[in-house]
Amino acid sequence: MNTLVTLGCSLTKGVGSWGDRTKKEKDWLKLHNDIRDPENVKRFNEFGWPNLVGKELGFDKVINLAQDGASNSGQLKHFMETDLPIKNTYVIWMLTEPLRFSFYRGGKICDLNPVVENNFTESYLNFIQDSTLDGYKEELFYINCLREICENRGYKLILTYWSRISRYTQTLDTNKSNWLFSNPKELFPTNSNQISNVCNHPNEKGYEWIASEIINGVKTNHIDFIVNNPKKSIIYESVDYKLSTRTLLL
Repeated sequence: MNTLVTLGCSLTKGVGSWGDRTKKEKDWLKLHNDIRDPENVKRFNEFGWPNLVGKELGFDKVINLAQDGASNSGQLKHFMETDLPIKNTYVIWMLTEPLRFSFYRGGKICDLNPVVENNFTESYLNFIQDSTLDGYKEELFYINCLREICENRGYKLILTYWSRISRYTQTLDTNKSNWLFSNPKELFPTNSNQISNVCNHPNEKGYEWIASEIINGVKTNHIDFIVNNPKKSIIYESVDYKLSTRTLLL
């Protein structure tokens, strides 16, 4: 069985595929709860790019490890804690905003986002000297960790991203073999009809665009990820990690 494992934050989770819902949600706590509503999760799974890409590239199964609000370090922790297939495993990591970070708290992964102001994240921003340089140096460290893990396990790996800051990471990286595109390109739609009015994430059309970009990049630079003819249906599994707190997460 050929398995595609996807890593990322809410943009890999599929958040934004709200269907007919178009009203802007100003209450983050309510929206955060809505993200976990079973009917919404079902739509995220169906219309998110991992499902679309998995079908088009002929995979038998997709295991989506994405978590809304996740940091790159949190995603790597989650990857290491998840029991994954030994053979015929392919990984696509859509990197998130590099300044997000994570710790273990109470034995569970806790992601933090400096955009959400509290004493802890404010101290972090004040402590680092260059939010751009330090951010992408940190990101590159986690990339190299996953590279070695995938190489040791015999997994194939593709790297991509949605944040403009990650352009610098790709430029800094001396190993170009895993990047989806040879030249830096962030995968976030710019057309307003591809953006959700509810949460400013890609909507269904936006995720179709992202999937199309990934598929084009695979066909151009990573043909070994085309494992079979396109399929109408595949096995899809979404694996969340349990966080110690939600209040610090965005």
